[in-house]
Amino acid sequence: MIKDIIEKNENTHLNDDKINKLKDIIPECFDKDGRLDLELLKKELNTKVDFTKESFELNFLGKSYAKMISGLDTETVIEPDIEHNNLKENKESKNIFISGDNLDALKHLQKTYQGMIKCIYIDPLYNTGSDDFGYEDNFKFDKQSLTQKLDIDESEAERILNMTSSSSSSHSAWLTFMLPRLYCAQSLLKDNGVIFISIDDNEQANLKLLCNSIFGEENFVAEFIWQTDGHTDNQDIITNVHEYIMCYAKNKKKILINNIVDPNTDKNSKILRDFAENSIIKNGSKNPPTEITLPIGFPCEISDLFLKASTNADKFITESKIKGYISRDLTKKYNMSYPVRLNDMIVTKGKIAKECKVYSGWMNNAKLKSFIDNNFQPIDDKDGSKVSFYLSKNGVIYYKRTDRKSCYIQTVLRNLGTTEKEKYMLERIGVDFSYPKPYKLVEYLISMFVSNNDIILDFFAGSGTTAHSVYDFNINNKGTNLSYILVQKHEIDKKTGLYIDETAKKRLELTGKQFKKDSDEFEDFDYGFKHYTLKETSENLLNKLEEFKPELINESYNLYKEYGIETILETWKLKDGYEFSENVLEVNLDGYVAYKCNNCLYFILPSININNIESLLEKYDKESDFICDKLIIFGYSFSFNEIEMIKNNIKQVKNYKKNIDIKVYERY
Repeated sequence: MIKDIIEKNENTHLNDDKINKLKDIIPECFDKDGRLDLELLKKELNTKVDFTKESFELNFLGKSYAKMISGLDTETVIEPDIEHNNLKENKESKNIFISGDNLDALKHLQKTYQGMIKCIYIDPLYNTGSDDFGYEDNFKFDKQSLTQKLDIDESEAERILNMTSSSSSSHSAWLTFMLPRLYCAQSLLKDNGVIFISIDDNEQANLKLLCNSIFGEENFVAEFIWQTDGHTDNQDIITNVHEYIMCYAKNKKKILINNIVDPNTDKNSKILRDFAENSIIKNGSKNPPTEITLPIGFPCEISDLFLKASTNADKFITESKIKGYISRDLTKKYNMSYPVRLNDMIVTKGKIAKECKVYSGWMNNAKLKSFIDNNFQPIDDKDGSKVSFYLSKNGVIYYKRTDRKSCYIQTVLRNLGTTEKEKYMLERIGVDFSYPKPYKLVEYLISMFVSNNDIILDFFAGSGTTAHSVYDFNINNKGTNLSYILVQKHEIDKKTGLYIDETAKKRLELTGKQFKKDSDEFEDFDYGFKHYTLKETSENLLNKLEEFKPELINESYNLYKEYGIETILETWKLKDGYEFSENVLEVNLDGYVAYKCNNCLYFILPSININNIESLLEKYDKESDFICDKLIIFGYSFSFNEIEMIKNNIKQVKNYKKNIDIKVYERY
C-alpha cells in the first residue's frame, strides 16, 4: 500500500514517466537495454515532424527537480470524513472537498480522473513577497541521491536542497512549486478541457513561459485582464487595478466556446431596457409622452438621470444642442419616441436620415428599430449572429454582435465583482476570509466552456469560491449538473487565524443550503459534498510496515486497524480507477467480509479460510451479476500460505466456473 510506493519512488528518476509513455507508443525506437535511439525516432517521425536545432525554453534552478517529483507517487492515504459524508445532503453527492497538500491530491486524482476534468480554475499564491509563499515539500533527498537521480553535479544539488528547505520565495522556487502541479493538471484535463490561472505582475511573465512548456504554446487560448478596482491598503504610488487570468487548453483545436453574454454588454443592455421602461412605459401608463429625447454628452451616472431626462432633457444638453430620436407606433393610437444619438445623424419620427459609422461598425437604424420592437432583446442578423444595441456613457448608442465566436467574449473583464465586495458578502454569512475571488468572476470563466455533467477542479480552493460558482451556475442553468473537486491545504490563514480548509467547508455548507432553500423546484440539485483528508503514514507505522514478516502473522496482527478499513478502501478505490462517488459494498463469504467496488474485490480483514473461498467460488457460479475480475489483498493481514490458498483456488473461476480471468494482486 505505502511500502510499495516508497520503494517505487526510490527507484524513480528524471522523466521516467515520459520515457515509459514513449515506450508504450513507439517501442520500436528503444533498444534491448531500454535506451531511446534518437536516429530511429527521427526516421519514425520524419514525415510528420520538423526537427530543429534551435530552441527556446525557460530554465531555472530546480527545474529538473520539479520534473522528477512530477513522476513520483504520493505516499499519503485518503481518510474519509465518515460522519460528514453520511449526512443526507452529502451521501450521494458528486462534489468533493479534499483537505491536504494539492500535489498529493493531484497524484491521487490522476489514477481515476485522468482526462476527465473539463475545466480547472486556480488562484495560486502570487509570490508578491507579502502573500506568505515559501517553497516547501515533504520529499527527503540528500545531495548524493539528487546527484544520481537528476544527473547533476553536487554543487547544483546543494543549491536545490537549500532552496527547497529554506522557505525560499525566489522566482525559481515559485516555478519549482508550480511546475509539477501544472504538469499533473494537464493530464487531468479532457481533450477539450481548459485551465484558468489567476496571477499578477510578479510571476505573470514566468507563468506564461511555464505554461507554454507544459500545455504547448499552440494551446494558449487567451490572457484575460480582470479589472479589480485595486486594493488601496497595499498599493504603490501607481495604483494597480487589474490582474491577469491565463487560459490554456489541453487541445485548442478541440475546444468549443459557449454562447454567453459578455458582462459589460449585459449591463448596458439592462440600462437601455430600464430607460425605455422607466422613462416611457412606466412614466404615465395611460398617457405616455409623445416624444422623449436623450441628448448627447449626458453625465456618466446614466441610471440616475433617465427619469430626469424624460421631463427635463434640456438641462443635460451639451453645446451642440443636437437632438435625435426614433419613433414607433406602439399601440397605433399614439407615437412613442425612443432615444438615439449619433454624432452626424438625426432621426425624426421614424424616418432614417442616413446610416452612420459608430464604434464597432456601420449601424443600420432598421436593426435598431427591430431591436426596440423586439422588446430590447437581441435580434438575428444575416450571418446567424445576434445583434444588440447599447447606450455608452456619453449617450451614444452603438451595437455589438453577442453570438459570434470571433468577437463576443472580451479579454478585459469588468462588472464581475471585486475582492472587497466578496469579502463583505462572506462576512454577512459568517465567513471570514481575506481577498476572496468573486464567485461571479469564476462562474463567468467556466461558463465559456462547460456542458452538462462536467467536473470543475480547483486545487487552490481558498474560501471555496469555485464551489460557490458551480452552485450558482447549476441554479441558473437547470439541467447542467456541474460537479466540483476542491483541494485546500489544512493550514492557518495568518490574517484571520483560522484554518483555511475549515473556512471553505463552512462556506460550502452555508451557501449550499441557502441555494437549496431558494431553489426548492430543483429536486435533484446537488448542494452537498463529500470531505476527505490526506494523511501521511507515521514513523511508528512505517517502522511496523518495514518490520513485517508474513511467517510471523497471527490473529492479533492488526495493521489494517491502524490505517482504518475506510481509509484503505478510499485510497485503493481511486488507485484502481473508481471515482469517489463509486459505492463500496460488503460481501459476506460464509462469515468473512470482503469489499466489492464495481469489478474489484478487496480482502482486508485477516483470518480467512477455505470455507470462505468456497463461498466466493459459489457466488461466481450461481450469481450471474457477481462479476469481479480483480482481487486485491492487503498483504499485512495474511500469511504466505493464506495468500497461496486464495490464488490457487481462485483459478477455478476461469477453469471450471466462468470464463473470467481474475488477476490477484498483493499490496504492502
